[in-house]
Amino acid sequence: MTWVQPVSVHIAVLSVAKDPKHPDHDAIATAVERATGAGHKLVEQATVKDSEPAVREQLTRWVTDSNVDVVLVLAADSDTASSALKPLVSSVLPGFTDLFRWLAFEEIGASAMLSQAEAAQCGQAYVFVLPGAIGAAMDKLILPQLDPKTTPKNLVSSLPRLKARTAEAVPTAIHGEKTQGGAGLPPKLPAMPSVPTRSQTKTGANVIPRHRAVDDPPTKPIDLERLQKEIARSEANDQSTRRTDLAKLLPKLPPGADGYLEPDAD
Repeated sequence: MTWVQPVSVHIAVLSVAKDPKHPDHDAIATAVERATGAGHKLVEQATVKDSEPAVREQLTRWVTDSNVDVVLVLAADSDTASSALKPLVSSVLPGFTDLFRWLAFEEIGASAMLSQAEAAQCGQAYVFVLPGAIGAAMDKLILPQLDPKTTPKNLVSSLPRLKARTAEAVPTAIHGEKTQGGAGLPPKLPAMPSVPTRSQTKTGANVIPRHRAVDDPPTKPIDLERLQKEIARSEANDQSTRRTDLAKLLPKLPPGADGYLEPDAD
């Protein structure tokens, strides 16, 4: 049997409360005891108000910190933790939500379907939003995935790859600002498509057609007053049935100004 060295993961615990002065101490103690009891290290702990800007600001700080591997969000009384996480997600772990609801169903029954548990890879860390059942989630879902002996797959084995690559661009939280796209985040600008220039497309399918430039000065505007007088004079002379030659009244357009170019004489 191959011996696998245990890995000590750096964990941050975020408690979300209606009143930050009165966090759920029991939930925090459960998460910390489970994590440290498995040999992992608690590197950060904080309590924030249950609001998207506050939660997202703290998450942004941790998922861009190379010293944080896993973030546990204790959100039993939160209505905003899951939505605060979404703009920061690089890759979703959908199986966690399904398994968490299955565990919660054994404890609270049908109310488990309303659970807003989330798990995702954000930047250089994994984030777990736990709306309850913290002990069961730690023992049966999270801690086994932080153990390299768990086969055939586990999350802890991918941590070195996350840390080795450059931290992904995570939107910077703006304190106190609420936007339609998400509280606490600036709007994302769409990527501009690459357009070939003339120097890049001399031949091939992307050739930019050459148009003959019309250097003639702009034509004079049509004299509407003169045109109306000619029509009135024609009607007065009982010549209304005779067609007025409007071409004589219109200014002559220079070659190419009407969009038509005469072919070059060979």
